[in-house]
Amino acid sequence: MEITDKIPHRLWHLVARKMTNDITTEELKELEDILLKNAGLASAIDIHYSFFNTPYKDTISQKDLENLRRKMEKEFPKEFLAEHLEDKFTIIPGRRKKIIWAISCCFMLVVIISLASINSKTTDKQVANYRVESNMKIATAPKITETVLPDGSKVILNEKSNIVLDKEFGKANRNIYLDGEAFFDVTHNPQLPMIVHVGQIKVKVIGAVFNLRSYKAEKKVEASLIKGAIEITSVNDKKLKLQVEPNEKVIIHTGSISMLNQAQKDRPVSNVFAIKIMQLKQESQSGLIPEISWVENKLVFDEESFEDLADRLEQWYQVQIEINDENIKNKKFTGVFDNESISEALYALQISFPFDFKIKNNFITISKK
Repeated sequence: MEITDKIPHRLWHLVARKMTNDITTEELKELEDILLKNAGLASAIDIHYSFFNTPYKDTISQKDLENLRRKMEKEFPKEFLAEHLEDKFTIIPGRRKKIIWAISCCFMLVVIISLASINSKTTDKQVANYRVESNMKIATAPKITETVLPDGSKVILNEKSNIVLDKEFGKANRNIYLDGEAFFDVTHNPQLPMIVHVGQIKVKVIGAVFNLRSYKAEKKVEASLIKGAIEITSVNDKKLKLQVEPNEKVIIHTGSISMLNQAQKDRPVSNVFAIKIMQLKQESQSGLIPEISWVENKLVFDEESFEDLADRLEQWYQVQIEINDENIKNKKFTGVFDNESISEALYALQISFPFDFKIKNNFITISKK
């Protein structure tokens, strides 16, 4: 029996997650436990990493190339048949010699295919290795889409969201226009900051990891900063210049007149918008941060009012929700939804607080019980 026959599908799944940096803490621990119990598998996986994660080099010696070939042949004989080695390793001559790894082995195809079925909601991955000659739109409907921009920044777009890149993005500017929700991992470049435009609000980024949500129907902008630094300004309010710190969430109500919050006197206050600043926190059961849980295909909420939760339920389930009672709007809920239907989700919420609901097509009415 060949070594690849001994490796279970679950292990390849975890390896693929790790290689694409999508692995969770729980999955990483599971992978480590499997490899600790089987030294043979650990050795094979280590060689697998060496092959597929070998750093780019301008040149490589023939000796090193042959050594790597022999290792791969020994561990993966089915995929690395001697007569097909030239398909695996190709050296392209030129002014700067580069190695092009032409990956055609069957187990990698299985790994890539398995990534597409990790969750019930599918995720498209796009790599933008192009020059933006004119304004370009990247949209999702109905899939969550992960895109690598020309500057190396990564963007995950939520369902029914889109971004537009300015002409010469990554060269003369890094202007992005967002409609919907996106998770950004922005490449550090102090000489060319990224500017994300969401209606009247601009978010300046030198290098950061953050989530930005701005659906027109909600009349608010939510910025949740995980790492780095962002600056929020507005074209309609010159006074607004807010430096957001890591683990902070800023909510800007674009349809409201600002009122001074006594707890935030030390922070910039807008003359135009109502602004709320709070700390991000993990939901106790899942350990996930609610604001970015959608990236993991989970709807997580922690002490969230029914009124705010309704906005997220509408987006998650593609429905419209109307709450006819003020007390219900203010009721706070904590929980995690994954594969539940909208009916199952509402029944679960009823356990915490009694209310009635009626569903007609995609319209839901919430009322006092």
